[in-house]
Amino acid sequence: MAIAARTAVLSLLLPLAVAAAFVIHFAIGWTTFEREDLEFGVAFLSALMMVVWPTSIPLSLALVLLHRRSRLTAYICAAVLIPLSFVGFIVAGLLQSEVAAIVVAAFSLPAWIALLAVTRRQDRTRCSVPT
Repeated sequence: MAIAARTAVLSLLLPLAVAAAFVIHFAIGWTTFEREDLEFGVAFLSALMMVVWPTSIPLSLALVLLHRRSRLTAYICAAVLIPLSFVGFIVAGLLQSEVAAIVVAAFSLPAWIALLAVTRRQDRTRCSVPT
């Protein structure tokens, strides 16, 4: 249960970052902001959140599982992959939401590969018998 809770909490960080970027972007032009713009923005943001949250789950799960094996590797992967997936989602989201989902899923692949490598390395060290 702890893995599911940690994954759910961590996967909410990407949607919150996208929402913060959205608010900052529209807050800059607040003087020319109309009510219709705000209504469109909220509708757009809610639709965007429905795409962002599920696409961030594979990366979050990979980081949570990697953290259990190697904390340093998990922190390095998180420091690199989370900002990349945020920027990738914003850029790909301008094209289409399906493209954004593919981009975020693609950014989770290095974390899964690191998890596989760490797991194999730990299994090899456990199986080796000193002579």
